[in-house]
Amino acid sequence: MKWLSKKPIIRMRALGEKLSTCEYDIICLQELWVYEVYLYLQNKVRHYASHAHFFHGGFLGSGLAIFSRWPIVSTSMYPFRLNGRPSAIWRGDWYAGKGVATAVVSHPSGQLIEVFTTHVKPPHALGLHIVSRSIREGNRYLYVSSHCAGLGYGKASTRCR
Repeated sequence: MKWLSKKPIIRMRALGEKLSTCEYDIICLQELWVYEVYLYLQNKVRHYASHAHFFHGGFLGSGLAIFSRWPIVSTSMYPFRLNGRPSAIWRGDWYAGKGVATAVVSHPSGQLIEVFTTHVKPPHALGLHIVSRSIREGNRYLYVSSHCAGLGYGKASTRCR
């Protein structure tokens, strides 16, 4: 979040410069809260990863984005149901649209690749790590159970049965 992060412009410029000199096939980013930063990074990697998606969600956004060398044919977002407390405004967890984002990428081999990125609730304070871990585990369970049941992102995986 641009008003809570330390030196966000310097950090994002450094990330953009580093990514612009690499040639990754797929890049999954978390903590990408500002759409203008997404556009900046998209411009930096456009020469090798011309396909991208920014996942909107929640009051503050999901913080998730995927960049790909190959075409993205579909995307979806599974928001976590458990996401911090509204009273902890300074943390932003409850207001962010955290969850699991997925993109189906069309590989030149003809195969479709399903790519996932997620942003989970961090353990903020010593002593609360058990609560934070419970929230993370609960969210994973909710996602996996809905995905395997075919309720999430399309066809149910035979690996889940």
